[in-house]
Amino acid sequence: MMKNKWYTGYLDNFDIVNKSWGFEKIFINTDLYCVKELNIYENCSTSKHYHKVKHETFYVIQGVANISLYTESGSLKETYTLNERESFCIQPNTMHLIENVSFGKTLILLESSTEDKQSDNIRFKHV
Repeated sequence: MMKNKWYTGYLDNFDIVNKSWGFEKIFINTDLYCVKELNIYENCSTSKHYHKVKHETFYVIQGVANISLYTESGSLKETYTLNERESFCIQPNTMHLIENVSFGKTLILLESSTEDKQSDNIRFKHV
């Protein structure tokens, strides 16, 4: 392939962030956008959380995901099941949780979003 200023090469230079539920591969995170691969282990889920600013789109590469949306008080509002090659968008200020409901597989999601900032990740705390 001819190289120019837009060609970035192979995506073999990325950060890995370990989580209690699996890990993230962060391919790029700029002030304009973020692209990650989420690997959620079998029978695991992310924490219940929301983002004040971040807009997320998830695409299922492998496995089956339940994406649950919650009210502001933390009560379950609705759950969507996504199979491979299906996608789902989450708007800012939408409390959500992603669960791996695959049998014998790690759930692999591609996440495309606006910038990912630690200060914009608000975890739900039950009071």
